[in-house]
Amino acid sequence: LTEPTDAEAQAYYNEHRSQFAVNESAQIRQILVATESDAITIENELKRGRKMADLAKKYSISPEGPQGGNVGWIEKGLSDVFQPAFHMKVGMRSPVVKSAFGYHIFELLGRKPARTRQYDEAKADVRTILMEKTEQSLYLAWLEEQTRKARVYKDQAFIDAMKMETKIQ
Repeated sequence: LTEPTDAEAQAYYNEHRSQFAVNESAQIRQILVATESDAITIENELKRGRKMADLAKKYSISPEGPQGGNVGWIEKGLSDVFQPAFHMKVGMRSPVVKSAFGYHIFELLGRKPARTRQYDEAKADVRTILMEKTEQSLYLAWLEEQTRKARVYKDQAFIDAMKMETKIQ
């Protein structure tokens, strides 16, 4: 199995550019609590000037709470809860948002526009894709050869001698 050449990888990238598109993304900090009354209390604390990171460390039940609630970068379309972030300005805070996990308050820390990764960023992925395609075609060729070589014999007498029994429970 040989590695694809740079020319093959570049050609694949050029023909499949859309495969390397990255959606718009937003960097989110959140506080997640179990009850609406807790969320309203926290919302009031935020209005009084308390910092989201401090309140997240103290009250958030989300896994990132102890680190100040920084969820990281979320791609547009991946989470219904954070969809409003894509209509907010950096630094804005959401109202209380209810989800299956509880009650969220989040703020938008940053935003990245949709883009297509450049070849240099995608090169390792392109090589992996090409290697997988090569391995798949080699396997299919081997399987086809095995199928052509195989001899299958049907023992009709044995088949006729078999008795099937159906049990109804």
